[in-house]
Amino acid sequence: MNADLLDSVMMQVGVLAALRSKSTAGLTTGVVVTASHNMEVDNGAKIADPTGEMMKETWEAYASMLANAETDEEYFRELHAIAAAEKIDFTVPATVFLGRDTRKHSLALSKAVECGIKALGGAVSDFGLATTPQLHQYVRSANNNESFGEKAYYDKVEQAFMKIVKSDG
Repeated sequence: MNADLLDSVMMQVGVLAALRSKSTAGLTTGVVVTASHNMEVDNGAKIADPTGEMMKETWEAYASMLANAETDEEYFRELHAIAAAEKIDFTVPATVFLGRDTRKHSLALSKAVECGIKALGGAVSDFGLATTPQLHQYVRSANNNESFGEKAYYDKVEQAFMKIVKSDG
């Protein structure tokens, strides 16, 4: 979608990512602000589940519920409905990793995501420029007590490459 229209949507993405973290007893989730191959004026977000995979499909409906709320009252009603359905304890800490692409508006949109995370008391680790696969790997690794971050990601890619090269024998 056109990035100029996404500020409030991105804040809701942050809220949803924090809720997802809380629903998994505080495991790390992730958000990458990116529109991949879309036009430069566009942007969007992808949420990574604690496994490092895309957000659980049942949570897509929750994203729509929050995005389609037309009033503040409706928004908070939907937020509490999600919390009730998932038995979310708001006192459970939330941790969300954040990354973004190089589009000129991605930094501002990632700040909106951060506001949503913090609105639910979540902790944010902003990795700055990061590809979608990088952020997913960071999330998976953090939840598996493995090293994560840019160096760890490239070390894993290198190890996989070397394994492939050696197996071609």
